[in-house]
Amino acid sequence: MMHLKQIAAGAIVAVVAAGVASGATYAATTGTAGAKACVTSSGNLKLVNGNGSCPSGSSPAVLGAQGPAGPAGATILSGAVPPESNIGVAGDYYIDTATHFIYGPASHHCLPLPCTTQWGKGTSLTGPTGPAGAAGAEATAYQSYHESEMPNGQSTDIATLPLVTAGYYTITATVDAEHSGNDTTTWSCELLGAEPDGTTQNYVESDASLQGNGAASNVTLPLVAGVEVVAGEKIVVNCQEDQAKKGDQADAVILATKMSVIGGVFNP
Repeated sequence: MMHLKQIAAGAIVAVVAAGVASGATYAATTGTAGAKACVTSSGNLKLVNGNGSCPSGSSPAVLGAQGPAGPAGATILSGAVPPESNIGVAGDYYIDTATHFIYGPASHHCLPLPCTTQWGKGTSLTGPTGPAGAAGAEATAYQSYHESEMPNGQSTDIATLPLVTAGYYTITATVDAEHSGNDTTTWSCELLGAEPDGTTQNYVESDASLQGNGAASNVTLPLVAGVEVVAGEKIVVNCQEDQAKKGDQADAVILATKMSVIGGVFNP
């Protein structure tokens, strides 16, 4: 039986029964320097000195021969089908990746021959269905469509969308502009927020070049999600065209979606 005790210098000495079995020694080939452990004549196992030599009254320990290797540990196998009896050994586990069932520990049987692996009944790795989450807030969408003829060099409100309810909105306005001349013209459009107190918010500006007889171009005005709108604010698409020709016009669609705010965080 092994006992441990603390000596004055703080080293730990292991006391073993006398008569250490024969086997490999950890001592150096010359002298005692390099020994891993030392043993006294009475069978006390001592730690080596700091320089690797044995303490006075002890000699390098002779340790017993290495024992046999232990048995192999269990293995976790897997596949997209249930386990078959011709794979695995006793103690193994098997996971069916298709059904998420685990089988095992397996047992090995050889009566009657041939030997087979028995996996037993599988256990589901999938827990029970959790409770349904709370219903999220529904988004409310508003849309406005208008078309307008373009005067030369003047700003024109193409479309207006009143938003009665305050809150956070995502807003997208799409302008379809048409030029009837064969020269080049330039459209300059912006998405505005006209508040009831007269304050105007300039949300998005977009420029596009358009040329050719009867040519058409799309100008998309996206507004980044998370804009706060006050009650009664009007969303306005305003455009201006240089070198306007008779018959030039612009069509605008405004889509505003009111979103929810959960825990102070904007959720599109």
